[in-house]
Amino acid sequence: MIYANGNNELEPEIWQSRLDIEKVVDDTNCNILLQIAREDRKLVEIIRPADDFPVINEKWTGVRRYIFKEGKAVLVEELGPVNMADPLCLYNFLNWSIKNYPAEKYMLILGGHVYQFVGALTDYSQDKPYIMGFPEMANTLQLINKRLGIVIDILVLDVCYLNFIEVLYEFGKYEKRIIKYLLTYIYDGPLSGLPYKQIMKILQKYRKAEALQLIKRISEDVSRDLVAFDINYKKFKGVKELINKLSCQYLDIKETEKPSINRFINNVEPDKPWCKDVKKLSQSLQSLIITYHRFSKEEKNLINIAQKLPDDFKKIKLYYRLAFNKGNKWFEILTNKTINNKLNYIEKNEQKFAPTLLFPDLIKANIKAMNTDLKQEILNNIYKKLSKYKNWNY
Repeated sequence: MIYANGNNELEPEIWQSRLDIEKVVDDTNCNILLQIAREDRKLVEIIRPADDFPVINEKWTGVRRYIFKEGKAVLVEELGPVNMADPLCLYNFLNWSIKNYPAEKYMLILGGHVYQFVGALTDYSQDKPYIMGFPEMANTLQLINKRLGIVIDILVLDVCYLNFIEVLYEFGKYEKRIIKYLLTYIYDGPLSGLPYKQIMKILQKYRKAEALQLIKRISEDVSRDLVAFDINYKKFKGVKELINKLSCQYLDIKETEKPSINRFINNVEPDKPWCKDVKKLSQSLQSLIITYHRFSKEEKNLINIAQKLPDDFKKIKLYYRLAFNKGNKWFEILTNKTINNKLNYIEKNEQKFAPTLLFPDLIKANIKAMNTDLKQEILNNIYKKLSKYKNWNY
């Protein structure tokens, strides 16, 4: 089940993934279903003015569902301009897939844009820009589990910056498993995303393999820096408890003697009272990792934790929504008690199963990520042009 969101500036890469899948798929004992969204190419050209895009014959926009048969993408349903950042949209796709194409094992691939700690699958096709928050994404999978009794064997997150304990915890916070294993990048990945052609070949070749064997095969054979995690409630609960315990110890250190957060969380000097807990935390984090493979020479951490938050209250508020921060003093280390109390009050009145509205600063950050060489003035003009083109009214 592939949920590919091109309702944003990644439309060319998302469309190419569909073409790549079509080249290699047969339908022998393996259903491959795709829900794909495409925004108008003009939007892409506004956000990525320095890039050249190939001419395409199929210029439709909106959202479609396909099943791949005998090397062809067969159109099953045309959904129109639906919001791919809406958790209900993801729920409907999963519900449709599982009810109409039941299977022994299930793999779900989510592909699209991301904003670190906030969410993924940005959608610029609506009256306002949206993103699917990680809490809502996880809640959608839990709802599928409750109503259909299905556990997703492998969740592949084809988005960057998700090997952080705060995001992973969203999927491991449920006592009853909603997914078994989660595969994502070691920190970040290329703009082109995962090589779907390669993944589909592996999936078909090893379709009889157990989920753990299959995920190890993908990790080893796919030419990306990937890491896979065991989504185990007891392990995640233990990690959170250890981090909270260490946080309490850190807060008790006199201000004149406080080390940096990075030094504290990695400090295994035997004379420090928190040394044993730091070692335990390291072991607990390692126990979450089931496999990884580096194709590049970059030695980035397999799993991370935030050590600094932005000054912007709106962004802090979005980070705070993650379940990892509830009842955890780590958040207090990164901010302060006043902010913590204010967020507790605000959160009580928020919706829990809806897309998250993207405010301008987050969109500007995504534009900057796509155009790292452009000056700020040009980036601001790109946002103005985009906002005018989409007629966004906040």
